[in-house]
Amino acid sequence: MSQPMKHGEPTIAIGHFSLRVSDLARSAEFYLSLGMREAHHRMRNLAILELRGGTHLLLFAAKKKPAAKSLPFDFLVDDVDLLQRALKEKGYRVGPMMRDRFGPHRTFSCPDPDGHVLTFTSEHEDEAGAGES
Repeated sequence: MSQPMKHGEPTIAIGHFSLRVSDLARSAEFYLSLGMREAHHRMRNLAILELRGGTHLLLFAAKKKPAAKSLPFDFLVDDVDLLQRALKEKGYRVGPMMRDRFGPHRTFSCPDPDGHVLTFTSEHEDEAGAGES
């Protein structure tokens, strides 16, 4: 039932994921500052942001403060050290840089404005031995 790979690349991807947020504008600006881009014109109760590869994050305005949760995936970023420093400078509660015990990644966590815990992970290039923060 699976489709053949094109040029060795997988033929399936995550299309959309959604979060409920208490302040749509504040959350959209936070996620845009991480390196996402606005994919569609913002609506009163919805912002659609795009990640590398075309996945869309749908931010829905919640009627009441949503329960904070850890997201079941991580964000792969070009420069994990730069992002960690930038988030610290903006006053976010940034966790320590850790080494992934399963591979060559380095990773840290940080809550978004509603307390959803996000994990940010380095690209594979860090295998060469980038320093830990």
